[in-house]
Amino acid sequence: MWSHKEIEFEQGEYLMGNIIIASTKKDESVGYISFQTIYGQSFEVGNRNTSNLVDSMSFNASKSFLSGMYGRESTSINSLGFILYKKMDDIVYDNAVFPDLKKVNFTVNEQSGETKIQCNNSDQMKDVELS
Repeated sequence: MWSHKEIEFEQGEYLMGNIIIASTKKDESVGYISFQTIYGQSFEVGNRNTSNLVDSMSFNASKSFLSGMYGRESTSINSLGFILYKKMDDIVYDNAVFPDLKKVNFTVNEQSGETKIQCNNSDQMKDVELS
């Protein structure tokens, strides 16, 4: 049986090491979860007694931020997943292709047939003159 357990993350706090999820012999539902953070916090819930556990899954979550959890439950937790992400220092685009605006027609007013191209590179829409 599960007891209530919480963890409060500090700003910038992320996971270190492995997340461990184990299932119970009784009904193969989730019976144990544990992980640690960079600031020394430990989260451990469920029955750690290995005689009650059947399968244990351990996966590396080092330097991952815990964004959320999802799963299914009935009278017990039947499936459980973690939503993790890693900090990105930068993004490099290689071979980005953009359309040629001179070759694209945008009809703004169907009655008059007036055609304009709108660009949104600021907070307001602007008309662009094509030459």
